[in-house]
Amino acid sequence: MPPRWRSVEDDPIAKLRRVEEEELPELLLRPTRWRGQELRFRNVEGDIHVVRLEAPCSVGKIRLHEFRRLAEPRGPIMHHHKWIGAFHVLRGSYELGLGWETSLRGHPGPPVAATVVLRPGTYYAMEHTDVWHHAFVLEDTLTTCLVLRDPRGIFREEPPMRHVVLPMSAEEAERMLDLYKPHFGVG
Repeated sequence: MPPRWRSVEDDPIAKLRRVEEEELPELLLRPTRWRGQELRFRNVEGDIHVVRLEAPCSVGKIRLHEFRRLAEPRGPIMHHHKWIGAFHVLRGSYELGLGWETSLRGHPGPPVAATVVLRPGTYYAMEHTDVWHHAFVLEDTLTTCLVLRDPRGIFREEPPMRHVVLPMSAEEAERMLDLYKPHFGVG
């Protein structure tokens, strides 16, 4: 029997585009709906500062990420997440490496099976929690928009990563929302 194509309703990229068009413009005008974090990672990629805003949406969660490279990179680190999602690169570019591993044994992860450079306007999805990836920031700043959901309640332990979580100031949250407004036609 040939494989069954999924419907548009099941397509994570179509869901992200719908959330970007129908929900995100209003969310960007409502700062109290967002929860913010600042994370500082120190690993083989170098020192990376990630500013993250997260809000509930119709398909799960929507996140706005801004990655700032703080030091010269030394190479990417493979990792995976306990959720599946669709991603949209808005500004900057990065190298995405992909691999497959069904357990945390053998960390730092599987060998890279494929690598691609993602540029502004690119959409992609990671639809399985066994997909490992690295996101190697190629410029000083990268911004992305993504939607996440828990696949049928399957939450897996994430591999350890060295990072510090910092509280986000109201001023930083407002700056982030202002950064994203022009991308989604909000004045």
